[in-house]
Amino acid sequence: MQNILTTKFWFSNNPPALLPIFFNLLIIALAIFLLASLAFYVLKRKKSAYQYIFSYLFDFSLTNLFIAILVTFFNYEKITFFSARFWLILWFIELLTWLVFILIKLKKIPERRKRKEKEKEFKKYIPH
Repeated sequence: MQNILTTKFWFSNNPPALLPIFFNLLIIALAIFLLASLAFYVLKRKKSAYQYIFSYLFDFSLTNLFIAILVTFFNYEKITFFSARFWLILWFIELLTWLVFILIKLKKIPERRKRKEKEKEFKKYIPH
């Protein structure tokens, strides 16, 4: 195995095939994103305080499912440019960025809940 901390490993023009364990991890990630997208699709259709979070999580898991499919395909077919390791770094950065934004939205749920209760209280006195 090459040294993972070198630029040649991450930016090689002709990257070697993924080791079987990493390819299997990629397949497992693909399965996890598939199951998560199905679960969040069901959850986002139910009325709850977390409905919009489930919608974001559904979009997150579906997008990353397609990215995982592309990465798996390109590595399986050994397409040199698209199977380069730096795509994995970019994918990981995208994952972390998206999760940070979802966590920020999760922190806003209590104030959203309070605002909805105030609206409900206000609408109680307005005639239809």
